[in-house]
Amino acid sequence: REPLMLGTTGMGIDLASYGTDESAIAVRQGDNVVDVTGYPAGRIDWFINGDPEHPEIMSPVRRKIKEYQPWVIVYDADGPGAGAIGEFQRLHEWAKRNRYMKEDSVIIPFRGGKRVNDHYLNNRSAWWWALRKRFERKRISMQVLDPKTDHQLSQLTYSITATGQIKVESKADMKKRGESSPD
Repeated sequence: REPLMLGTTGMGIDLASYGTDESAIAVRQGDNVVDVTGYPAGRIDWFINGDPEHPEIMSPVRRKIKEYQPWVIVYDADGPGAGAIGEFQRLHEWAKRNRYMKEDSVIIPFRGGKRVNDHYLNNRSAWWWALRKRFERKRISMQVLDPKTDHQLSQLTYSITATGQIKVESKADMKKRGESSPD
C-alpha cells in the first residue's frame, strides 16, 4: 500500500549474543517499516551502549537512536535480552540527555513467554498474530526490500492448542525444521 508517514517512530531490538543468530534493529514510522538491519551476534552491552575502551565509536543501537529519534523502543527481554535491563536504562538516560529521545519516551522489555490472555498461548503468539492481521488488512507497509526479512516473516507457522489458544511456532521448533530464529 502507499506508505503514510504518520504516527509514532518506534524501534524493535532483537538481541543475539553467540552462534549464527543475529542481533537486529527494526524501525517503524507509523505503520511503515523503514529500516531493518542485522548485525553479527556478540556482546550485548557493546551492541547497546558501545565498548567502554573505545567511547569514540558509537554502538549500533545508539547510532539508530540518533538517526531516527524513536519515542518507543521494544526489546526482546527473553534469552540474551533477559539481563539487559540495566543496559537499556543507561541507553535511555543517554538518549534523553542528548535529546535523541523525549522525556516521556519509553523502553519496553518484551517477554514473549508470558501469558497474555485466554486467546493466545503467550505474548509471542499474540504479537505475531497481530502482525499477521496488520499485513492481511494492509495496515502495515514494508519500505525495506530484504529477502531475509521476507523469508523470516513468511516461514512462521501456528497451531491451535487443545484449549483453543493460538500458538505461534517456537524458535526451537523452527530450528528443528531447518529455519533460523526470526529476527
